Amino acid sequence: MGRECLALLDAGAVPLAEVVPVASARSAGTDLAAELDLSLPLAPLTPLEEWDRTGADVALLCAGAEISRREGERLAAAGALVVDNSSAFRMRPDVPLVVPQVNPGALAERPGSGLVANPNCSTIQLVRALQPLHKLAGLDDVVVATYQAASGGGLRGLAELGEASARMLSDVGAPAEPPGRFGQPLAFNLVPEIGLPDETGFAHEERKLACEPRKILGLPELRITATAVRVPVFHCHCEAVRIRVRRPVTAAQVEDALAATPGIRLYRRTDAVPYPMPRFAAARTEDRALVHVGRVRVEPDDPHGVWLWVVADNLWVGGGVQRGRDRGTRRETRVAGVRADTSPLVLKFGGSSFADLEGYPRVARHVALRAAGGRPVVVVVSAMSGTTGRLLHTLEQIAEAPPDRTAAMLLTTGETVSVALLAAALAAEGVPARPLAVAETGLLAAGPADRAELERAGAGPVRAALAECPVVVLPGGQGVDAAGRVVMLGRNSSDLSAVAVAGGAGGAPVCELFSDVPGVCTADPFLVPDARVLPRIGYGGVRRMSRYGAKVVHERAVEWAERTGVRLHCRPFPPDGPGTEVGPGPGAAAVVTHTHGEVRRFDGPGPRGAAADRLAAEGLESVAVDDGGAALLVVPGGVRGARAMLGAGSSTWRTCVC
Repeated sequence: MGRECLALLDAGAVPLAEVVPVASARSAGTDLAAELDLSLPLAPLTPLEEWDRTGADVALLCAGAEISRREGERLAAAGALVVDNSSAFRMRPDVPLVVPQVNPGALAERPGSGLVANPNCSTIQLVRALQPLHKLAGLDDVVVATYQAASGGGLRGLAELGEASARMLSDVGAPAEPPGRFGQPLAFNLVPEIGLPDETGFAHEERKLACEPRKILGLPELRITATAVRVPVFHCHCEAVRIRVRRPVTAAQVEDALAATPGIRLYRRTDAVPYPMPRFAAARTEDRALVHVGRVRVEPDDPHGVWLWVVADNLWVGGGVQRGRDRGTRRETRVAGVRADTSPLVLKFGGSSFADLEGYPRVARHVALRAAGGRPVVVVVSAMSGTTGRLLHTLEQIAEAPPDRTAAMLLTTGETVSVALLAAALAAEGVPARPLAVAETGLLAAGPADRAELERAGAGPVRAALAECPVVVLPGGQGVDAAGRVVMLGRNSSDLSAVAVAGGAGGAPVCELFSDVPGVCTADPFLVPDARVLPRIGYGGVRRMSRYGAKVVHERAVEWAERTGVRLHCRPFPPDGPGTEVGPGPGAAAVVTHTHGEVRRFDGPGPRGAAADRLAAEGLESVAVDDGGAALLVVPGGVRGARAMLGAGSSTWRTCVC
């Protein structure tokens, strides 16, 4: 939430002399200006323990009630106007509880306490929907049931929901995860209690909903009862509200009052989208600051009984934008909170993820879960398992050595089919997805059409596509040449496409590569069942493994990642393990060649060198290895034409290479 406030200050019109970010020592060294692309006059991040609390005009506290209780009054005593996001001061009589659209007069004068409280996120959207009804007919009684998203539990809550949902989708019989951020498992579940209950049985969240609206609306006698439920949705809180008004009303009168209220978007039964839903209410930036209201009903036998369905982005309406509308002055300070990452997710799915047609719905469900987190998603796909091999076999039955452009034209159809099938599967899941042809990806290459070298990843096309649709799907292992013709980047090169998009076009710091292995292992897990997954490894180590024939990550993908600073996350699909992180760091001590790789034995270094030269002349990589006196040449798996160029006189081995 602290990052959300910084972004809003950066976009706002409040004149700022200096902004001093303050956080725990764990965040020391974080470059917030670079991370958030801020133009604010931002001082270096200061650890809370070292912070000089004098001199601040305004302090925004976003670190929880414990920190607020400890720091709030100290900062106010030092002269700062303290705007607090926690529950620490909300019900204190000398602290105004402010929703600017509802009770702006509460800040007509600086409070004597020096403290201003921000309400609970569920309270904010509730009172913004209640205010026009209070003006229309008066409020007598309110009953509300809230359906609150996982983001109300912070990044930890989002991570728990995402990881547990993915595990259950990949293995429906998996045991439930232990209670975590929400007290009970949330994935595919409802938790009908948020916070600890008191002696009456009402939970802490329900008590806040009963008390805070009275103070904000200035209606101390208003009767409010709440039931708060945590639901397995990433963002946006929802509320079903039953209001008893003092004067009889019609549904049309209620709708007109809501529609005339700034900051509320009304949904009518006759609209193309007749009611708001959490999945779509925050899909566009311009919608995130609105309170979305629909399902307006007046009870047929009681014109005093009104029902509403209210949806709002709990991070914007309930937090950052709310405080961004509070008044600020010359200098701002904050205790750091959390803002949801808005950089794109780049996910690559190899052919093993599409072993059959059922693979596309499986991948689509995973992408839908990831997209629900609010970040744009770029999906790079390989052809269905075995497709490229079958196409190549078919081609070679027609012509033993077809022209490279002919081969590229045929072999690139496999990824194109995958793009269309996954986009269709995403549509079936209710996820809008835009399929991209390779010409729309900005990936430019040069060289032979069936094994071209990637030269550049243009930033514009993919970013433009993401601006129109939050999920895009593009083919891996392909580019276009200077003439605009489709070329292949070589076999097994979807990794390279994904990394290039992440580093050049997507602006993503991490590229996730999904395959049928648990990560980067100490040996090929299909050959060595006890192979150990490496939690992390350096670029150099993975590059060496790829060069020696281990089908872990495409070697050029590793080179591109290292050059552009993109970290790799090699993960299994379905995602049932942590995988391996690849970045700056140590190398590997030993590898085992993949079963699709070839290790050729020659009579000596001379014949081996001649074979390597023939491959190199065609732009094909190989590695010379001496193993126990044997002259070996390692050729990565799937290199088209390698056998013909190596010729007879060499035997094919599959062996350990250290």
